Amino acid sequence: MPNHIPTQTALLFRSLSLIFTALVIGQLAAFVIFFQLKPTIEQPNSTLQFVAGLFAVGAILGAPFLYLSLLRKNINLNTPLEQKLRSYFSANLVKLAILESAALFCLVCLLITGKLTFAYLFVAVFFSFMLHRPSPAKCAADLQLSEEDKRQMVG
Repeated sequence: MPNHIPTQTALLFRSLSLIFTALVIGQLAAFVIFFQLKPTIEQPNSTLQFVAGLFAVGAILGAPFLYLSLLRKNINLNTPLEQKLRSYFSANLVKLAILESAALFCLVCLLITGKLTFAYLFVAVFFSFMLHRPSPAKCAADLQLSEEDKRQMVG
Protein backbone atom coordinates (compact mmCIF):
# COMPACT_ATOMS: atom_id res chain seq x y z
CA MET A 1 0.00 0.00 0.00
CA PRO A 2 1.69 3.26 -1.10
CA ASN A 3 2.01 6.12 1.36
CA HIS A 4 -0.01 9.10 0.20
CA ILE A 5 1.78 12.29 1.11
CA PRO A 6 -0.41 15.34 0.52
CA THR A 7 1.16 17.98 -1.67
CA GLN A 8 1.75 21.53 -0.46
CA THR A 9 -1.16 22.62 -2.64
CA ALA A 10 -3.50 20.01 -1.17
CA LEU A 11 -2.55 21.14 2.34
CA LEU A 12 -3.15 24.78 1.38
CA PHE A 13 -6.63 24.07 0.04
CA ARG A 14 -7.46 21.83 2.98
CA SER A 15 -6.49 24.70 5.32
CA LEU A 16 -8.45 27.26 3.30
CA SER A 17 -11.47 24.96 3.16
CA LEU A 18 -11.35 24.44 6.92
CA ILE A 19 -11.07 28.19 7.56
CA PHE A 20 -13.90 28.92 5.12
CA THR A 21 -16.14 26.31 6.75
CA ALA A 22 -15.40 27.67 10.22
CA LEU A 23 -16.26 31.22 9.08
CA VAL A 24 -19.53 30.02 7.51
CA ILE A 25 -20.54 28.12 10.64
CA GLY A 26 -19.67 31.13 12.81
CA GLN A 27 -21.75 33.49 10.71
CA LEU A 28 -24.74 31.17 10.63
CA ALA A 29 -24.55 30.55 14.38
CA ALA A 30 -24.33 34.31 15.02
CA PHE A 31 -27.31 34.90 12.73
CA VAL A 32 -29.47 32.36 14.55
CA ILE A 33 -28.48 33.67 17.99
CA PHE A 34 -28.78 37.36 17.14
CA PHE A 35 -32.08 36.85 15.32
CA GLN A 36 -33.52 35.14 18.41
CA LEU A 37 -32.20 37.88 20.72
CA LYS A 38 -33.29 40.88 18.62
CA PRO A 39 -35.73 43.27 20.27
CA THR A 40 -39.38 42.69 19.47
CA ILE A 41 -40.00 46.43 19.18
CA GLU A 42 -37.92 48.00 16.43
CA GLN A 43 -35.68 50.88 17.46
CA PRO A 44 -35.53 53.61 14.80
CA ASN A 45 -31.97 54.32 13.68
CA SER A 46 -31.61 55.58 10.12
CA THR A 47 -27.93 56.43 10.59
CA LEU A 48 -27.14 52.83 11.44
CA GLN A 49 -29.11 51.67 8.39
CA PHE A 50 -27.12 53.98 6.16
CA VAL A 51 -23.77 52.90 7.63
CA ALA A 52 -24.64 49.18 7.50
CA GLY A 53 -25.90 49.47 3.93
CA LEU A 54 -22.79 51.33 2.87
CA PHE A 55 -20.55 48.82 4.66
CA ALA A 56 -22.37 45.84 3.10
CA VAL A 57 -22.29 47.21 -0.44
CA GLY A 58 -18.70 48.37 0.03
CA ALA A 59 -17.63 44.93 1.21
CA ILE A 60 -19.47 43.09 -1.55
CA LEU A 61 -17.94 45.31 -4.24
CA GLY A 62 -14.63 46.18 -2.59
CA ALA A 63 -13.44 42.83 -1.22
CA PRO A 64 -12.99 41.19 -4.65
CA PHE A 65 -11.29 44.34 -5.96
CA LEU A 66 -8.87 44.40 -3.02
CA TYR A 67 -8.28 40.66 -3.43
CA LEU A 68 -7.28 41.06 -7.08
CA SER A 69 -5.16 44.11 -6.24
CA LEU A 70 -3.26 42.12 -3.62
CA LEU A 71 -2.68 39.29 -6.07
CA ARG A 72 -1.48 41.62 -8.83
CA LYS A 73 0.83 43.46 -6.45
CA ASN A 74 2.52 40.30 -5.14
CA ILE A 75 2.63 38.16 -8.27
CA ASN A 76 4.21 38.40 -11.70
CA LEU A 77 5.02 35.86 -14.42
CA ASN A 78 8.38 34.92 -12.86
CA THR A 79 7.03 34.37 -9.33
CA PRO A 80 7.53 30.77 -8.15
CA LEU A 81 4.37 28.70 -7.71
CA GLU A 82 4.86 28.34 -3.95
CA GLN A 83 4.97 32.11 -3.50
CA LYS A 84 1.92 32.52 -5.76
CA LEU A 85 0.00 30.07 -3.59
CA ARG A 86 1.00 31.85 -0.38
CA SER A 87 -0.18 35.14 -1.89
CA TYR A 88 -3.43 33.46 -2.93
CA PHE A 89 -3.94 32.18 0.62
CA SER A 90 -3.28 35.60 2.18
CA ALA A 91 -5.40 37.52 -0.32
CA ASN A 92 -8.28 35.09 0.24
CA LEU A 93 -8.10 35.57 3.99
CA VAL A 94 -8.25 39.34 3.56
CA LYS A 95 -11.23 39.09 1.17
CA LEU A 96 -13.13 36.71 3.44
CA ALA A 97 -12.38 38.80 6.54
CA ILE A 98 -13.79 41.93 4.89
CA LEU A 99 -16.98 40.14 3.88
CA GLU A 100 -17.38 38.52 7.28
CA SER A 101 -16.87 41.81 9.12
CA ALA A 102 -19.66 43.40 7.06
CA ALA A 103 -21.94 40.43 7.75
CA LEU A 104 -21.25 40.55 11.49
CA PHE A 105 -21.75 44.32 11.57
CA CYS A 106 -25.20 43.82 10.02
CA LEU A 107 -25.98 41.22 12.69
CA VAL A 108 -24.91 43.54 15.51
CA CYS A 109 -27.14 46.25 14.02
CA LEU A 110 -29.99 43.69 13.93
CA LEU A 111 -29.38 42.91 17.59
CA ILE A 112 -29.37 46.59 18.55
CA THR A 113 -32.37 47.77 16.52
CA GLY A 114 -34.45 44.68 15.77
CA LYS A 115 -34.97 45.90 12.18
CA LEU A 116 -35.23 43.11 9.62
CA THR A 117 -33.46 45.32 7.10
CA PHE A 118 -30.20 44.28 8.75
CA ALA A 119 -31.09 40.60 8.41
CA TYR A 120 -31.64 41.15 4.68
CA LEU A 121 -28.29 42.93 4.41
CA PHE A 122 -26.66 40.02 6.23
CA VAL A 123 -28.17 37.56 3.76
CA ALA A 124 -26.83 39.60 0.82
CA VAL A 125 -23.32 39.74 2.28
CA PHE A 126 -23.45 36.06 3.30
CA PHE A 127 -24.50 35.08 -0.23
CA SER A 128 -21.56 37.05 -1.61
CA PHE A 129 -19.30 35.36 0.95
CA MET A 130 -20.47 31.94 -0.25
CA LEU A 131 -19.65 32.84 -3.86
CA HIS A 132 -16.02 33.39 -2.87
CA ARG A 133 -15.35 29.83 -1.67
CA PRO A 134 -11.69 29.06 -2.49
CA SER A 135 -11.03 26.21 -4.92
CA PRO A 136 -8.10 24.97 -7.03
CA ALA A 137 -9.96 25.96 -10.22
CA LYS A 138 -10.54 29.53 -8.97
CA CYS A 139 -6.92 29.65 -7.82
CA ALA A 140 -5.63 28.70 -11.28
CA ALA A 141 -7.90 31.26 -12.93
CA ASP A 142 -7.17 34.09 -10.48
CA LEU A 143 -3.42 33.52 -10.58
CA GLN A 144 -3.47 33.01 -14.37
CA LEU A 145 -1.29 29.93 -13.95
CA SER A 146 0.66 28.48 -16.83
CA GLU A 147 0.05 24.88 -17.86
CA GLU A 148 3.30 23.90 -16.10
CA ASP A 149 2.15 25.57 -12.85
CA LYS A 150 -1.23 23.84 -13.14
CA ARG A 151 0.51 20.46 -13.50
CA GLN A 152 2.69 21.21 -10.45
CA MET A 153 -0.35 22.30 -8.50
CA VAL A 154 -2.19 19.05 -9.21
CA GLY A 155 0.79 17.04 -8.00
